[in-house]
Order: sequence, then C-alpha cells, then structure tokens
Amino acid sequence: MDSYLPKIGVYAGSGTSHSWLWFVDLFEQAGMYDLFFLDENKVREGGLDYLDVLVMSGGDTFAVAAALGAEGARAIHAFVSGGGVYIGSCAGAYLPMKSSKKPLDLFNFVDVKITNLSKILPKMEMESVKFSTSYGCDFIFHPVREAVRLNMLPGPGKDSFSFDAPLYGGPGMIPEDPSWTLAYYESFLPKTMFLSARKIAEQTLIGTGAVIRVPYESGCFYLLGP
Repeated sequence: MDSYLPKIGVYAGSGTSHSWLWFVDLFEQAGMYDLFFLDENKVREGGLDYLDVLVMSGGDTFAVAAALGAEGARAIHAFVSGGGVYIGSCAGAYLPMKSSKKPLDLFNFVDVKITNLSKILPKMEMESVKFSTSYGCDFIFHPVREAVRLNMLPGPGKDSFSFDAPLYGGPGMIPEDPSWTLAYYESFLPKTMFLSARKIAEQTLIGTGAVIRVPYESGCFYLLGP
C-alpha cells in the first residue's frame, strides 16, 4: 500500500515574492508533486477545505494580509483549528503573529515576540533595499542575509544537530511557550552578510527561535525564519 502524501497548498497570490518557487523545489526533491496553488480568491472561497497543509512563503506581509482580508483570515483560522498545518516562512511567518497593526490584526493567531522589531532603526552597515520595512510606528529590520547556522533541538529519540540555512528577511522569534521552539539561531558563518553591526545582529538573532511549532486547537503553525 502506498504511504499517504498530504495535500499541500502553496499560496502564490498577491503580496508573495518568487520565494514560493523555493517551496515547490523543496517538495519536488521530496517526491511530492501533487501541489495545489492558491491565490487570495481561492483561499476566501473554500480552497483550503480539501488541503492538509497550507504553505505561505515570503513577500510583503502587509500586502498578503490586505489581499486575504477578513474572509481569508477566517478561512485560515478554520483550516488550522480544524486540524490543518500552516507552514510560513519570512512574510508567511510574520502573518499569524499577534499585532495591533491593520490589516495584520485580522490574523492574531500566535503569541510570538519578534526580536528584529525596533522603534529605533539601527545603522545600516551595508547598502541593501532589504534592510528594513515600516511596521506602524516601528521598523522590522534585517541584521543579516545569506547563510546562518541553526541548531535543531533534540526530539523523542533524536539528538540535537546543527545545519546551515539561508536567511532573507525572516524573524528571530521568542514564543510565549519555550517548548514551541524546534530550532534556534546558533551562529553566523563566513558567508553571512552583515547589514547591521555584528553586535546588534548577535543580540537580535543568536539564541532566538528560528523554527517554531505553535499548537492551535486541532492543528498547528510552523513558523520559519530562514
């Protein structure tokens, strides 16, 4: 009997960048070719009803939230609370975090502190259009780009291990419940590009959550910085 493969939906609607294609490459390498692609209209009109997993990649968090709107937020809430799995990276990770900023306040699902959020923008050490973005009266800033080293915490019957991953604007995270953390930012690498002072980068990311799993009623949110 063939093993069951989950029905995976990849959001490729308004607000996303080309990074959803990286998820497609990842799933193809894992032998998962039966993917469903959704835009904001399909999410609002019941497109999540027959999925097991919803993947939300990088892009503009505010634009994604505005495109999905209240109907899209309700659809994601019903999907995850009913047992669905949400996987979000970069903008997709910021989206379900609790916020008072409109329209992000429609997606107040998980209690996670963003470590790269500041009222005062640090000095930019390297010219980059990806360094920061407004977040109400505050700023989301990106202290580094490219390769970083993560440490995957031990699971049942498994030891911890380190691995390298690319970071392009994702958050450092401090979850309300420390047990939600699956991997943390361990160190920087020779290929790491510092957009802020190294000390600020270390204070912002090292030791904070890079991958977290947040239980949510019958489902869960997986939020990825890298």
